[in-house]
Amino acid sequence: MTVRHATQDDYPAILELWNIAINDTLITFNVTPKTLPELTDMLDTRHAAGRATFVAEKDGRLGGFASYDQFRPGPGYAPTVEHSIMLAEGARGHGLG
Repeated sequence: MTVRHATQDDYPAILELWNIAINDTLITFNVTPKTLPELTDMLDTRHAAGRATFVAEKDGRLGGFASYDQFRPGPGYAPTVEHSIMLAEGARGHGLG
């Protein structure tokens, strides 16, 4: 398993995992599936602010991702982050999360 910074080439696979979580689970507060332009804007904005998104891959397949952003807007929250970790079904239960 390799963990690395996400690139825009990873966004379609990240989108697929995120939308599975939105549609099929209760692990996110999102209720509407994301689109690729929305995801691209969100992750690019996070990256520009110095907040990373990482992917874990094995044999060229995305096993999951972790994304970080400021917890809430405002200077008092500047040093805080919230994170999202989403794993592909086959990657769950192996200590990756």
